[in-house]
Amino acid sequence: LSSIPWKAIITSKPVYAIIVANFARSWTFYLLLQNQLTYMKEALGMKINDSGFLAALPHAVMGIVVLGGGQLADYLRSHKILSTTAVRKIFNCGGFGGEAFFMLIVAYASSEKTAVIALILAVGCSGFAISGFNVNHLDIAPRYAAILMGFSNGIGTLAGLTCPFVTEKFTARGAHGWEKVFLLASLIHFTGVTFYAIFASGELQDWAEPKEDEEQWATDTFVRKQCVFFSYTNVGGYGATDTQQIRVEPLPSIDQLHNGRYAASEGISTRGAAYQNNPSYSSGFGNAPTAIGNDNYQGY
Repeated sequence: LSSIPWKAIITSKPVYAIIVANFARSWTFYLLLQNQLTYMKEALGMKINDSGFLAALPHAVMGIVVLGGGQLADYLRSHKILSTTAVRKIFNCGGFGGEAFFMLIVAYASSEKTAVIALILAVGCSGFAISGFNVNHLDIAPRYAAILMGFSNGIGTLAGLTCPFVTEKFTARGAHGWEKVFLLASLIHFTGVTFYAIFASGELQDWAEPKEDEEQWATDTFVRKQCVFFSYTNVGGYGATDTQQIRVEPLPSIDQLHNGRYAASEGISTRGAAYQNNPSYSSGFGNAPTAIGNDNYQGY
């Protein structure tokens, strides 16, 4: 935990852009999850038994948009038509902007047909935003994406706690209160559009890059994993035995042998592997190692 750049995370503007966008999307998600059927019954006068299909249709459209939008976003990025930042902002702000616009229509719709169509289009547009803020964690900080996702989802859940109380407050005096409910949802999305457009980024942040000492540790670990260790038993005098390990370094590549850089950079003969331990040990299939210094031996 001490290696995580907490201060940089909580002061990062791109992180807050994701959090604000998550809150905005969560507000409408929980609003419709908890109150969509109630709205159709109270404001539109629809029967609950007849509105089940229409209640599910917006989310079905959203699912299709998510799949298509994701493919389009990947195409634009992989073919370098747009930068990652541009793709995230266009998809997120476009999706949120469309959702906010159609929420305004829902708020002031005077007919059942207009309200239902606007609601379907509003939720459908939100599917484009999934290719925006919802995957933006992996762009700016792939090493800490889980932490960022926890932050944004945690704050987004606050919308689920607040939305029911606000909705109940607005609709307590009659069905006309639904106008305020959807107007507020639209304003929240417009806020998300503005904030994300200004502060979002699709580039890897400086604080999310590994430090030099961490990179060196990873490299050393990788190199050590390439070494092969053999154990052998050295029989001493008077029946004493001693089990020791031999460390066999990986052989140099052909390019290293030709360039003559391997021996100079590694301090190891290019004729064979490096050995550590007992100078009297013989490999059994070549010459006995010749001592270099106190610990290192070479030969073959």
